[in-house]
Amino acid sequence: MQFRQALASGVVLADQYRIDQVLGSGGFGITYLAEDLGLKSVVVVKEYFPGQLAVREGAEAVHPRSPRDTEIYAFGRDRFLQEARILDRCQHPHIVRVRRVIEANNTAYMALDFVPGVSLETWLAQLGRRPTQAEIDRICTPVLDALAYIHTLPQPIVHRDISPDNIMMRDGTTPVLIDFGAARVEVAGRTASRAGAYKFGYSPPEQQAQRSDWQGPWTDIYAFAATLRRAITGAAPPDCLERQIDDAMPKAAAMRMDGYRPSFLAALDAGMALRHQERPRTIDAWRPMLMASTLPTRTSAFVDRARAPRPGLQIRHAVSKVYSAWPIALLLPMAIGAMWGVLRQTPAAVEVAIAAPFVRAPATTAPDRPAEIVPPPAELSPTPPPPTMAGLRITRPPAAIDPTPLQVIPAAAITKPVNLVTALSAAQVQALRPLATFKECTHCPELVVLPAGQFAMGSTEDGAERPAHKVALRRPLAVGKFEVTFDEWEACVAGGGCTSNPHPGDKGWGRGRRPVIHIAWTDAKEYVAWLTETTGKTYRLPSEAEWEYAARAGTSTRYSWGNNLGVGQANCDGCGSRWDGKQTAPVGSFGANAFGLHDTAGNAWEWCEDGWHADYRGAPSDGSVWAGGFATLRITRGGSWQFDPSFARSPMRLATPPNIRSDTQGFRVARTL
Repeated sequence: MQFRQALASGVVLADQYRIDQVLGSGGFGITYLAEDLGLKSVVVVKEYFPGQLAVREGAEAVHPRSPRDTEIYAFGRDRFLQEARILDRCQHPHIVRVRRVIEANNTAYMALDFVPGVSLETWLAQLGRRPTQAEIDRICTPVLDALAYIHTLPQPIVHRDISPDNIMMRDGTTPVLIDFGAARVEVAGRTASRAGAYKFGYSPPEQQAQRSDWQGPWTDIYAFAATLRRAITGAAPPDCLERQIDDAMPKAAAMRMDGYRPSFLAALDAGMALRHQERPRTIDAWRPMLMASTLPTRTSAFVDRARAPRPGLQIRHAVSKVYSAWPIALLLPMAIGAMWGVLRQTPAAVEVAIAAPFVRAPATTAPDRPAEIVPPPAELSPTPPPPTMAGLRITRPPAAIDPTPLQVIPAAAITKPVNLVTALSAAQVQALRPLATFKECTHCPELVVLPAGQFAMGSTEDGAERPAHKVALRRPLAVGKFEVTFDEWEACVAGGGCTSNPHPGDKGWGRGRRPVIHIAWTDAKEYVAWLTETTGKTYRLPSEAEWEYAARAGTSTRYSWGNNLGVGQANCDGCGSRWDGKQTAPVGSFGANAFGLHDTAGNAWEWCEDGWHADYRGAPSDGSVWAGGFATLRITRGGSWQFDPSFARSPMRLATPPNIRSDTQGFRVARTL
């Protein structure tokens, strides 16, 4: 490779950096290996040098090629300097550090830390095999955290040039983002050529357009998804321009790649959607999809608070072990060393629907066991005091339901459920009062009547939970008192309704009154269809808004019992119960919320009807199912036995492919009244 326009070896910049050799060049710059004369250390110097616009005159000075290039050249130099100064203020372990910004020779320079190691491309070649899911996760976590950091700066930056060549593996173990491309994209947007601002196979279509406002975090998501796809397939993806003409690229989820989480493969497909509007809009929205069975998306400080030791408890501190290797742990997750908690789900714990083109793992089904309720540990309060309902505004229901105002009855006053074995008549439905319970067939789930009302949905803790907004449910509805159990599922199988997943595995934990697990969204839809046919009434999955309304039960706190996690209030990895991080608990092992519902926090994730939307902008305000969104992703709520306490928060949302079956996945039903 020739570098006739490069600075000569021995040139000293700003009396501090002596050029040693050229490392490489591109359409918009030249990169040098240099020595910091004061510190006697090796550095990298990046020079703004757009070859189509500039020429070097003499040994050092750079000038526009012609008068007509002057304005664009100056614009690009200003953007290069602006980006360099923003990066200079960035202090992140997985972003190459800018030591100094220099203006000289009618151009601009960045002096950067030298990152010892090899590029991800070289690391993959040296590996000589496909990286394992664990190895991929150790790359994903720091890179996702770095991207989330730059995307949310006061002056946000989009990298715009993520590829295996621009991720360095420091000492062969830790990924570091290098070679940001934002400035060259801005320059390319003002020229007829996009060369240098576009990387074959990794850049998304919007980087070929003249509209810079079409680019954002979703641009980096495409490029990183393409990078991860190259890592697991061994080849760069087809270029997006080819895909726009004839998209013959097989879906990662359909490639049956053993050893990778189905949810991870589906997340790669979501991240590489050709239309930018169809991709996750933020890293916080994408991370839970990508890291679904490892962990979430929060700062290390948040994880430390969520998992801090509490008196009388011995809680695993897997996160601190992860931090020593990765500066952020993994969410939803969506720390997903700096985000959430560590999950230990193995690939064999995940199964997918028979009709889905995903990796399948053999299901294991333990023999049926009699119905059982394991008593809670001695330290648990069987029925903790219900939270105040002062935050709930009860609204007058439509006259067709009940012409008299609804009155909230304390859960303690409900001593005997209706417990009917036949479907309720219209008159019986009208006679029901809030918090009354009933069943419509011997093996139907027990339901609780929830009053009409309004609440604030969402929170400010996570981008996917914003903006918090008012939702008003105008009509009462009924929701399952418990998560659907194995007993109830097997009744559906016996009745001919649940045919696609007749024997979901129980991991040897027992069946009976434990929540049924290994349930895909499509399986749950079969179950509610069977209930509807059996009873003649409308059973369904709750909308996401209905689910949060039911889980909050009139509260506005992180959990239905308050803002503090406490001890033994739920089954999650760090909640302080006997089942934490080990297995599901029998339904009803923990106290109910103020609506009389059990296990809305922890135990098993619960499906909602809605498709995934990255945040709440444009969400309906009436509690209805939100149409549209990502057709390949549905919403699960409530956390599980294997996820840390942050997932058990009432507003927490997780994006999940609808055909995923895992040992953390169950559901709860709703019924229209």
